Amino acid sequence: RDGSGVKRDLNAALHWYKLAAERGDRNGLFAVALAALRGEGMAQDKAAAKQWFEKAAAKGHPGAWYNLGVLTLENEIQDFRLAADQFRKAAEGGSADAAYSLAVLLKEGKGSERNLPEAAKWMRRAADDNISAAIVELAIMTFNGTGLEKDEAEAAKLFRKAAWRNNPIAMNRLARLLVAGRGVEKNLTE
Repeated sequence: RDGSGVKRDLNAALHWYKLAAERGDRNGLFAVALAALRGEGMAQDKAAAKQWFEKAAAKGHPGAWYNLGVLTLENEIQDFRLAADQFRKAAEGGSADAAYSLAVLLKEGKGSERNLPEAAKWMRRAADDNISAAIVELAIMTFNGTGLEKDEAEAAKLFRKAAWRNNPIAMNRLARLLVAGRGVEKNLTE
């Protein structure tokens, strides 16, 4: 698939992924699902991808649960409750992207009742795994005391962390804090 040490061949990669999938390997099932979703080695087919993701999810693959959640939200009729459940399963399995997605749904009250402390918990987990958007959202929640204790100094640290990862929103927010001297020492030069 990647062409590491051999010529890149998506058809051959798909052959081997399908062989692993036929033997019940959850990573093989997931790889075939991604190939169908992206159209790599086969025609792009979201319906087939969903079926493969469901098989991988049944074997506990966190990435499969996450992708099922994304597909659920991409449907013509969005089912936020189902997506939240799928994101939760993926997040509990270790998916940082799913932790962020679940946190957003919990923060907005989509798919379940609004639960700010729970949103903050999942946002922190995603931020700890260096999801840039989660770091920014957690910084905003921390600065405002939304779902967790208000702490401007901690928020400034989080904005700085995301700013160093080239997140423009974090750069802007950190600059504002530096001008105002909130959470950090006032520093117009920085």
